[in-house]
Amino acid sequence: MSDFENFMRKEVYDKAAVAGSKLCSKGVDKSTVNNMISVFNSEEDPESACLLLITYIKRQVGRGEIHREAGGTLVRDLYEIYSSFREMGKEDLRSALYKYLVLSKWVFESGIRREVKKFEELLS
Repeated sequence: MSDFENFMRKEVYDKAAVAGSKLCSKGVDKSTVNNMISVFNSEEDPESACLLLITYIKRQVGRGEIHREAGGTLVRDLYEIYSSFREMGKEDLRSALYKYLVLSKWVFESGIRREVKKFEELLS
């Protein structure tokens, strides 16, 4: 298994589970979560898309649309994924970031009302 596949399975899934559960437990609106994916998809270049998304999240935290703790988790995770995949190529970077966003959204939409620390906790 490649480093990319390992990171995707372990890190991205775990990070997305944590972020999605925080978004849900902190009462973030569904449209805000959907808008994060739209903002990301509005830029073709994944590096620009990630930085734009981080700026959007910071804005939404400032406006009270995203709880500060959930926003901090999102920003840290996105920056870590960005830093890890930036040198691997744009396709891998976009794939990792998009997978994180979609998985976070799905965990959020599951309606989980407790925060989890890793993906496996969602399976029990």
